[in-house]
Amino acid sequence: MTPPPACTALLETIALGETRAAGVLDAWASSTRNAALRETLALVARRARTQSAVMAQRLHELGGACRADASALFEADLAFAASGADDADKFSRLFDFEHPASDDARSTFFDDTSIDPLTGELLGRYIAESRDSERRLRACQEAICRPPEDNEEASLASLVDRLDRLNETLRELKSLRSGE
Repeated sequence: MTPPPACTALLETIALGETRAAGVLDAWASSTRNAALRETLALVARRARTQSAVMAQRLHELGGACRADASALFEADLAFAASGADDADKFSRLFDFEHPASDDARSTFFDDTSIDPLTGELLGRYIAESRDSERRLRACQEAICRPPEDNEEASLASLVDRLDRLNETLRELKSLRSGE
């Protein structure tokens, strides 16, 4: 029997990680009072469940198997996500958004030149969805963690600037009309 390809370890890691991520995201979505965040968490959790199933199926097709192991860290993250802790604290503990996207470990997935086309296609979709999910979660984090007074002042300053530009445009139009 031919041994499974080298990428089976990657597929197993993704399948297990996405299963755990979906659990944590679902627990958080159930505990947050922020409707926009709840919607984003639910979307990302659905994606994670789908990716887990897809990767596990491909792993099986390649002769591998997904073996879930006990993880105290996962259990702690799950309990914390379900808790009444502040959403900003959950972002801080559950996501490592401190590193720039250039530190993206997913960018090395295709360094393995033995990956077959179907697995490559599945990994490509996984990477694209993961990056989009991360962008959405980062946007939620920014909205939640930004101090409210900064938001209000920035919005007010932007509104004042727009009104000033509109007034200037109206003056210019009025002077053009008067000059006719």
